[in-house]
Parts: sequence; C-alpha cells; structure tokens
Amino acid sequence: MRKTENWIKTLILKERNIELQKSIFCLLILIIWLSIVIFTDLKHEFWRDEVRSLSIARDANSISDLYQLLKHDGHPLLWHLLLYVEVSIIDSPLVLPITSIAIALCSVLLFTIYSPFPLWFKTIFIFCGLPLYEYAVMARPYGLSMLLLFIVPILYKKRDRYPLWLSMTLALLANTNVHSLIFVVMILVIWIIEDYSSSGKRDVHFFLRFLAPIVIVFLGIALNLLFTIPREDSIVTDFGKGMNIQNIFSSFFAATFHPDKTFYKIIPYFIPSYLSITLLVALILGFYKKPVYLFSAAIAIISFGVLFQIIYEGDYRHQGLFIIFMITLYWMYQEQSCKRVSSKLESTLYKAGFASLSLIILVNILVGIANINSDITSARSSNKEFGQFLLTSSKYSNAIIVAEPDYIMESLPYYVDNLIYFPREHRFSNIVSWTTKSDNTLSLKDLLLNAEMIQMNQNRPVLIVLGHFSILENNEGEINYSYNKVFNWDQKQVELFESSTFLVASFNFAYTDENYLVYGLK
Repeated sequence: MRKTENWIKTLILKERNIELQKSIFCLLILIIWLSIVIFTDLKHEFWRDEVRSLSIARDANSISDLYQLLKHDGHPLLWHLLLYVEVSIIDSPLVLPITSIAIALCSVLLFTIYSPFPLWFKTIFIFCGLPLYEYAVMARPYGLSMLLLFIVPILYKKRDRYPLWLSMTLALLANTNVHSLIFVVMILVIWIIEDYSSSGKRDVHFFLRFLAPIVIVFLGIALNLLFTIPREDSIVTDFGKGMNIQNIFSSFFAATFHPDKTFYKIIPYFIPSYLSITLLVALILGFYKKPVYLFSAAIAIISFGVLFQIIYEGDYRHQGLFIIFMITLYWMYQEQSCKRVSSKLESTLYKAGFASLSLIILVNILVGIANINSDITSARSSNKEFGQFLLTSSKYSNAIIVAEPDYIMESLPYYVDNLIYFPREHRFSNIVSWTTKSDNTLSLKDLLLNAEMIQMNQNRPVLIVLGHFSILENNEGEINYSYNKVFNWDQKQVELFESSTFLVASFNFAYTDENYLVYGLK
C-alpha cells in the first residue's frame, strides 16, 4: 500500500515538475518575443498608414467627428475609436506603438495559456512574422483581429453560459477590418449549426436563445458597412468597378482552383505552386469529420481570393489574417473533438491538415526574420530623419511644409508638430482627405505659387517637399499616381522653380515611396 502511495506521489511530483518546466519555458519564450518586438519597434520608422490613424484620433473632438474623418477611408471604427479614447487621456504619439504592442502581447498570452496546441506549435507561431512583426511592430488594426479571434474559441467553449459575450466579441471583430467580416459570418454559421445539431429540442425557445446574439453580431456587421462602403465622392478605391458577372465568375474560378495566387505572400514564391495548393487543400481536409468547419475554411479561401481580385490586392497583413483564422478554427475543432474517439481516416486527415498549418507558419518565421531585418537595417520612411532635421534646425524648426505628393507627409506628425499644407486641398491638415474635392491635377508652378502665398501670409519659413524625382531628369513631363492624381511640369516651370528655390536637403534612403527632396524659398 505504501509503495503504491509513494509511486502516486512520485508521479504527481513528476507531473508538477513537467508543468513547472513548461511554464518556465513559456515565460522565457514570451520574454524573448517581447524583447525582439520592443527592440524592433525602437528602430521602426512609422509610415503613413500607421500615423494616419493616430492623426484621425487626435483631430476628432467627438465620436461623430470620427465618423466624418473616417467616412472616406474604407476602414471600420474600432481601431480609431481605441486610439481616440487613449489620446483623450494621454495625448502622446507613444500611444500608437504601446497600444499595438500591448494588443499583440495579450494575443500571444491568450494563445500560449489557453490554446490546446503542443508547446512546439505555440513557439513557432509566436515567432512567425505575424505576431512577431506585422501585428505588433506595425501599428495597424490587424492585431486587434488576432486578439479577438483568439478570444473567440475561449468563449466558444463556454458559449452556453456566455452567449452574449461571444456575440459581442464577434461584433467587435467585424469592426476591425473588412476581411474579418468573412470570419464573423463563418463563425456565426458554425455556432448556429453546431448548436442546432446538438440540441434535442428545437422549439421556439431554442431559436429565441439565438435572437439576441444574432442581432448583436448583425449590428456589428452593419456598423462596419456604415464606415467601409465608399461614398460617391470617395477616391480611396474603385469599389464596384469590377463588380460585374464576368469578373465575379472569373475571380471565383481563380480563387477556387488557384488559391496559391491568393496567398502568395504567406506561402512565398519559392514554394512551388502545386505544393502551395496541396498545403491549402490539406488544411481544409483536416476538418473532414466536421463539414461546417471544412465549409467555413473553403469559403474563407474563396472569399479572400475574390476580394483581392475585385476590390484590391491583399498584402502580407491581409493574407496573414487567414492563418489566424485557420488557427482559430483548429483551436475550436480540437476542443470540440477531444472528447470522442476519431476514426483512422479522420485522424490522418487532421494530422495532415495540422502539419500543413505548421509548415505554413514555419515558412512565415523566415518572412518575419526578413521583415525585421529590413526594419532594423533600412528606413521604412524618410520622415523620421526629416523630423530630426526640423527639430535640430535653428532656421526651419517652425517651418511650414508644403507637400507633393501630399500623402507622403502623413507620418511626419508622429515626429514633429510643424504645420503641413496640402496644395491640392488648399488647407492645413495632418490628414489627406480622400475625396473628389481635392484637385486631381497640380503643376510645378501651382506648387511654387502655393508655397510663396503661404510664406507671405504666415510670415514663416516654408519648405517644399517634392517626392517626384523625375523632375531632375526631364525638363517636362507628367506623372500619374495613386488616387487618380496627376502632377505635371514643363521647361518654363522648371526654370521658374529653380530660380525661386534652393535645395535644402535630400531624403532618399527609405525602401518605401516616402522619399523626397526638400526646397526652401529664396
């Protein structure tokens, strides 16, 4: 009897030691993760899409102001609302990186503590390019999607007790970005079908139980559409231009039979096309015994493909959301399936699907390393260096900036408080307005006259920030660029500009398009 008791005590002690070792290991990898993120963030140059959200939050005096500032952006409310609340308490640019890192940290903590995956899988995921860089260092709303998606399976497990909390989480998820609308609908479908199939009674009370959650989720979806559907005077996107039957059918066909074309950034070019397709198909077939999960994963792939082809091309941050969604589905699936015995076929397909997910995440460790290396060794934007130049200049510390293209200055307010004038909109602002009210065409002469007028009226030095380097190479020309903007010049205008200005500095080392020449007025 004593031998048995000692054996049990020894076994319990070993289990406790194993759990302690796991806890120490998890703490260690989280410390390493956070150290890498903070170090990279300190080297990171914030660019326009990041700082624009902060500027909108700082400019808004109320939630109705947020709507007015966002209604042409094509982005939902949640990220901007969060920043708005924070800058209302502490008006500091540091709100932006701190918020982004805090959200990513909460995400990896929830994933590490609550997910049912093995420790090796948790480790490779938190060190892949999404939680390590794209949704942590890059201060965008996509990190919020990761956090809310990881909250979903935690609440889904207890959905009978907390249906309203789950529905509110889905409603919030719907307002992170357009892509997450797909996930919200798919998770809601899974929820309804699983509860319907497992319920003995399907009477009025059963359907009434879903009424409030469904209403809450659909209100979240409606709020997303209120902010993201472009207005008639919006120039952000040509939404609807490709929305005809032929384009929809061809994009649906391409998304269905060539999903490798949809996810070419999370499954990079060096992986052969046939292998990419195999990985994605295996990923879906992992849900063999739960058709609603299989259906949801397939619809997500097809929807992303159609969205990227008809609306706009998906970047790494957009495509990466699919990985987060698949992790969420496997999380939910594994917790739903752990109590029953699997057939050999089901077990084999699940292992193949999970192996495919693991391989995709492993590849994204390389993507993360490449992105971090670029951020540390190269400049994402020239505005950090330009801001330092303005701060240390005795002559131009209070200079007014006149910019063309205007949007390349949107990240400057993170570093300095200098006034910025947008000649196409004839106004001072930190935020470009994506409306047809701005001038489509601007000439070099117009730019110069605007700068001279501002200097005369404001009695302060003016710096012209010019991002069109081709002016140095051609005496005349025309540039057509994003958002239907045109910039032109001829030889007379160049001669007038050269006689009226002098080159102050050149900022041309960023690997994005936020490079430019800076001119002062004579």
